[in-house]
This record gives sequence, C-alpha cells and structure tokens, in this order.
Amino acid sequence: MKPTKSASGSPNGNPPGSPILSQRQWRKAGLGAIAACALLAWVGAKAHFFLDSPILCILYWGVFVVLMALTFFIVWLDIRYIRLQYALERRNVFRETLGDEEFRKALLKTQEKAPKQNDIH
Repeated sequence: MKPTKSASGSPNGNPPGSPILSQRQWRKAGLGAIAACALLAWVGAKAHFFLDSPILCILYWGVFVVLMALTFFIVWLDIRYIRLQYALERRNVFRETLGDEEFRKALLKTQEKAPKQNDIH
C-alpha cells in the first residue's frame, strides 16, 4: 500500500493498524533525543555536582552516549526509509512507462516506422 504524502512530499504515516512507527514519529523521537543530548551536555558543562562520584559521572555521560547513539540510529533509519521510498517510486514509474506492455508496443512500432538515421548508403 502506497503511503499518502503531505504537501512537503514526506509520508505522513502508515496505514491504520500498522505496527511500524511512521517517519514523522521517529523524527519526533530523534528531535527529542537531540534536545535531551543538548540539555545533558549543557548541564554537564555548567554543573559539577556529579564529579564527586565516578559512578554518577559514568552513569550521567552513559545516558548521554546512549541518547546520541539513538539519534544516529534514527538518522540511519530515516535515510534507509527515504531510499526505500525512492526505489518504490522508481519502480512505479518504470511500470507505468517501459513496464507497460502497451507502451512498449507503441515504442517498437514507432521505432520501426522511423527511418534509420545511422545508415549511410
């Protein structure tokens, strides 16, 4: 089933009942992860409350690293999804043009009617 598109050209979601998250949902999750990383980095640079405990410091920056990894995973997922949509549209365009039997017949007929320009005799 082909996803519907908004005016910007991006899919606005999957069909109802689909268990997969839509592109818009994982982009929001990525934006939230980036915002949380920025907040953690800012608080980590300004506040030094966790420097007394190495365990708390490792835990704090561990959460930061996990959120950053989540952000990169979402970016990778989004790029793969965009490539998939591009490949599906390319296949649909091919099926509507060269993949269509009537179009191929008309193309062959036109080629047979056209004089051969490469013949020099």
